[in-house]
Amino acid sequence: MWFLALALEQKGQLTESIAKLEKAVTLSDGPYYRALLGRAYGIAGERAKALNILDELKALSGGGAFLI
Repeated sequence: MWFLALALEQKGQLTESIAKLEKAVTLSDGPYYRALLGRAYGIAGERAKALNILDELKALSGGGAFLI
């Protein structure tokens, strides 16, 4: 699913890309998909959402356990 999201992002279809990445995050709560979602939010100009995910990732990194 995230492969498709990245392809959509490259085609400029950011709304669709974000929807796929949001779904990926709900299916697997790993930081990798959150990071991709934050990146897509940033590219789409949704700064507040991107910064929120960055804060979440910073909080996760303090625990030292990353699951992909």
